[in-house]
Amino acid sequence: MAVAVWTNAQIIAQLDSLNHWNSPTITYSTSSTSALIGYVGAGDAYNNGIEHSSYSPLNATQANIAALAITLWDDLIPQSFVAVNEAAGKSANIDLAGFSDAAKTSAYAYTLPNGFVNPDGVTGTLTKSTVWVNDSYAAGTGDLLHPAVDNYGFMTYMHELGHAIGLDHMGNYNGNVGSGPSSYQDSLVYSIMSYYGPNSGLGGQALGVAWANWGSWDPQTPMLDDVLAIQSIYGVSTTTRVGESRVLSFGVIAPLALISTLMSSVPRTTLTRSSWLGVWAAAAPTITTKTSNDTNCVSCCFRISPLPTREPGPRVLLKN
Repeated sequence: MAVAVWTNAQIIAQLDSLNHWNSPTITYSTSSTSALIGYVGAGDAYNNGIEHSSYSPLNATQANIAALAITLWDDLIPQSFVAVNEAAGKSANIDLAGFSDAAKTSAYAYTLPNGFVNPDGVTGTLTKSTVWVNDSYAAGTGDLLHPAVDNYGFMTYMHELGHAIGLDHMGNYNGNVGSGPSSYQDSLVYSIMSYYGPNSGLGGQALGVAWANWGSWDPQTPMLDDVLAIQSIYGVSTTTRVGESRVLSFGVIAPLALISTLMSSVPRTTLTRSSWLGVWAAAAPTITTKTSNDTNCVSCCFRISPLPTREPGPRVLLKN
């Protein structure tokens, strides 16, 4: 089955929920209380109040993982993400909290004004987002109670925070398979907001979506089309990794262990494997993997994961 290869404009139109934050600062809290959580979608099939009745604040591991995931979105856009303590009386734009129900899905996000990201077509300025993670998922690579970088659990935090700042899915689905993949780019190879692609559960290789040999690994950052979409909404960060070496580096512990896209606000010449946010400080520091020759780029995006065959080499999304 062949699916369409979309243009950048089509990708942006799909990923943009048309609900955006309208402030230079976006606040978030992992320290709320049940009474302070801003929104639960009363009456829909995902909750029926279960979040409040089984509410739990994020534990220290969850809070650290949430902050790291937010940093990776923060790298891409001019807006600043700032943690606040709601338990101390400060209101946050984005709440992150846990709940427990083994029969429910692993995680989801609500956004106001329109509840779930894509059911009703309401658009406007976001006033509150709530990310719920299901603490019943407490084992294996999908562990959300004790999440770790390089696991599916961390990708889940990344995905739900994408919704919280205004991104939709890469296809017309939400919590189920829906109509199938929208396009060749409806794949985790290109978007962490996709349900399809390598190691996704739904697969999609036979449906014609982008594919790569990732083994059991999952993407750990916003991927190329997520960068494209979120920067079309909010603009491009001009400060990310400015002042660092022209060698752009981040770490892996195995050749496929970090399926990631990394952005720099200034031109870079070489991508190497080295420490990334201090997580893998002992990784090999000098192995060149990709090179960008575009000295005019505003946003240079490098990918360390295996590339799909249709698009070799690094991809520069935005230029002067």
